[in-house]
Amino acid sequence: MYGILDPRKTPEAQANNNTLLGEKTLGIEVTIPELAVRCKLGNIDPQHSQNKQQAAIEAALEYPLPSNDVTLVTVRADLDSIGAMAALEIRKDYEWAYAVDPIIRKGDYMVYNVSPFSITEYAFKRLQEVAKADAFQNGNWQPYPLPTKENPWPAKNASAGDIKELAAIAAAVADFKISVEDRVKWMINWLLFGKEPEGYREKVEKERMEMIEALENGQIKIQVIEENMQHNVSVVESTHRAGTMLGYSQAPIVVAINPEFKFQGGEPHCKVTVCQFTNHYCDLKAVADRMNMSEPGWGGSPTIIGSPQGHSTEISVNVIITAIQENIR
Repeated sequence: MYGILDPRKTPEAQANNNTLLGEKTLGIEVTIPELAVRCKLGNIDPQHSQNKQQAAIEAALEYPLPSNDVTLVTVRADLDSIGAMAALEIRKDYEWAYAVDPIIRKGDYMVYNVSPFSITEYAFKRLQEVAKADAFQNGNWQPYPLPTKENPWPAKNASAGDIKELAAIAAAVADFKISVEDRVKWMINWLLFGKEPEGYREKVEKERMEMIEALENGQIKIQVIEENMQHNVSVVESTHRAGTMLGYSQAPIVVAINPEFKFQGGEPHCKVTVCQFTNHYCDLKAVADRMNMSEPGWGGSPTIIGSPQGHSTEISVNVIITAIQENIR
């Protein structure tokens, strides 16, 4: 079984979580501590709980394979969390052999002949691309152009939804209108065969052009707070999910503000995400700790933190910017 945990404090959210959590629950990127501890089989979350620059989809290859009667849950359905579920399913259904040696630990994966077919090098390449995008294993930050009608997908080192090759499957697995079971099946087909779910490529291409039009007419606002080139902060206000990519085109640290964010189709609210290209620019844990002093619920990893799930943040952008500047590395 699969499920999406609800971080809100409403009775409906608590009832949903109570049906999913328990002795037979394995968490995947459950970033809320009070929910993570109720995943009694553990929580595959190396980035947030162990401060490792390793994606959950990679960790799922080595994690002890659970039994068939387990419920897999996450807080946020994205390529990494749904990808980790898919990796566990592939291991279970197709007896995926995975060996570990010093070379493989560096991220180079072998190809194994398994029953009833071979896992190809292309499947491992797709898995690695997801891991690279999720854990921001991208090398040094460099500025790059904003998208235009002539060049709509300029970003190569960005989050999954902002990379052309990953955008369609990223949109598919994030679609809350589709059951988690179907999303996992889609992810398995994409990992093994590169097959994108029908309709999502057209959807992301259309959204990309709408985003470019919003950039051109000023509906998406970008401001750069200058320290120096390697510690500048870009502040992006946008309802488009490509806000992070737009910010990274201008600076290695991004404050992305979505004034109408909807969690699982719920009521719109103001959501703030603070992220950095790698963990070398700012101590984001210290920033989250500072935010939690006045607004509990901030959390994340060394490269990305966010305001509490499910309701609007009350902290001003100026307070967030000050906390970032006070914790520059």
